[in-house]
Amino acid sequence: MATILTVHGTFASGPETAEPGRQKWWQKESYFEDGLRRLVEAEHGHLSWRPVIWDGLNSETSRRAAGARLLDEMNALEDAQEPYAVIGHSHGGSVISAALMLAAKQENPLPHLDAWLTVGTPFIQTKKERWLFNRLGLIGKAVFVAMFTPLLVYIVTQFAEVAEGGWELFDAPLFALFCLLNLLPVLAFFLIARYREGGSLHLYDGKPLAFAHSEFGPRWRSLWHVNDEAVQGLSALKKVKLSIFSKGFAVRPLSVLSILIPPALIFALMDSASLMRWLNERFNQGGELVYLQGNGDSFIQNVSFIEAAFRRKLLNLTFDTRWEMFTAGIWIDFLQVCVFGSIMLILVLVVSFGFNLVSRLISSSLSRVLNPAALGQIRANSLGSDTREDSAFDAGPAPMWLGASFPPLPAGLGQPLQATSDAAVARVVPKFRDAIGALGGAGGEQEKLDMLSEYLTWNELIHTSYFDNWQFVKLLAYALVQTEGFRPTQPFAHDPEYQLAAGWYEEIFYGETAGK
Repeated sequence: MATILTVHGTFASGPETAEPGRQKWWQKESYFEDGLRRLVEAEHGHLSWRPVIWDGLNSETSRRAAGARLLDEMNALEDAQEPYAVIGHSHGGSVISAALMLAAKQENPLPHLDAWLTVGTPFIQTKKERWLFNRLGLIGKAVFVAMFTPLLVYIVTQFAEVAEGGWELFDAPLFALFCLLNLLPVLAFFLIARYREGGSLHLYDGKPLAFAHSEFGPRWRSLWHVNDEAVQGLSALKKVKLSIFSKGFAVRPLSVLSILIPPALIFALMDSASLMRWLNERFNQGGELVYLQGNGDSFIQNVSFIEAAFRRKLLNLTFDTRWEMFTAGIWIDFLQVCVFGSIMLILVLVVSFGFNLVSRLISSSLSRVLNPAALGQIRANSLGSDTREDSAFDAGPAPMWLGASFPPLPAGLGQPLQATSDAAVARVVPKFRDAIGALGGAGGEQEKLDMLSEYLTWNELIHTSYFDNWQFVKLLAYALVQTEGFRPTQPFAHDPEYQLAAGWYEEIFYGETAGK
């Protein structure tokens, strides 16, 4: 008996058994299982087909959790001493890689694993977060800050006392002793955290890496098209340079503040008790009867004081009769509006000009900071980087613990595969319209994920059309039958294309560029 484990890719989850009209390559009773059974059989006994289903999210956390689940399935076959092979498409190959690295961490060679085959897999490249604090969870960060705060408070307090009373108050030995006592809990926490996280950093540990490379590297077979959209697209993310935020993106929003600042400044000055008391003293030095009512604490009284000062002190106007006061009032009010309007105009122009310069400086500085941050987040979301201990930065056709990749499919197979996808492009626009409408009317998240799963099986993409090509399936079958647990069926062994598949296999895995 021998088993084939299948691992689907991103957004391709579903039931274990294929539904009529909605078949997926990895499911039981699918067209791919039916086709592969015509080509491959177990060396001894029955050929078993077992899908490994995961949530299919574009998430490194999900892929690693799926890897742990896959390793459980593999260990069960190891316990039964049953030969098996694993086939993963797209990020299903990343799930297999995660499972193998877990096995390497446990120094488990998985001796009954005959081969692991990846199809169109863009292997995510990650790097460990440099600082321990960034690798801690929310609780860990809170504990670290709580333990570090007493030391920081002590240091600040000591230097504040020195600044106030002089260096003669500074006792260096006592200071060093207290710093050491406060550092001991922080150091203990650091050592415990490093010990606990050791299990999650095996991707960067030399021993598991060497173990995986030597034990699992020889059993890897990679099949991918040179124009695979997922492999090439994710690989190109590192080279993409986007200017999302222009140098002047914040100038217009910030310039709105220049309209609000002058009135706010005027109101702030009119509400300043100390300024009003100072003006009251200045205005009454010559004996003019312009007095501030109250102590400058009333905004209304302050306004009345400024208005009276303007009329009597600044305009130096006096009136003998009520009629003179009345007739001149209109001109005084007009002059007052003109004077204050001119002052406000000058103030607004000065503030606007200055604020425009400051806005351009702020906007330019923000663009330098926000563009890399936004582009980094776009890359992270595209690569599914959501783990705490490390971050994704690139993708390639080989796991980072292997480094070298096999060459893409030979032209004799790659060109027909691309031609099939190109021929289907004419149908993509109406299908895309239908997809948009259907997604817009979808009820829950699961329904939307199911639709995405269906739409991402379109054969307009090379990435999703591998298993629709019968010659590709024969190449994959030939790769399987080169292992001990599997052999070709009689019809396949006598198929005229058997030798064609053999030639492609030799070219990919044993040619001059193999593994380079």
